[in-house]
Amino acid sequence: MARDWVLIADDSEFMRMKLEQIVDSLGYEPLPAADGAAAPEAFKKNNPPIVLLDVEMPELSGVEVCRQIRELNAETFIIMVSSERHADIVEEAIEAGANDYVSKPFTADRLKAAFDRRYDAA
Repeated sequence: MARDWVLIADDSEFMRMKLEQIVDSLGYEPLPAADGAAAPEAFKKNNPPIVLLDVEMPELSGVEVCRQIRELNAETFIIMVSSERHADIVEEAIEAGANDYVSKPFTADRLKAAFDRRYDAA
């Protein structure tokens, strides 16, 4: 049985690997992207139903990538991931089309809860 892809865009290799492990443990197929420029291209090729975006990345910010993905697919569930806890960053991400926001550091349970909200929103 094929597993759904989850695009993971984070410029930190350590964080990408951690997210890949969690995504895999939740039963999804991780699709890593090393920065904001690689993320839209990976999205266009695979059209994953879930996207995890770091807010701050080189080339394009996670918020800008979120806007681009939202233009391509209104149904994709986008979760922003960042150490930023400022209300203005969260607000900007939501305005860009993000469905949820997870602050670093996070646990696998917190990320699973965000994934579960995808089905609540459907």
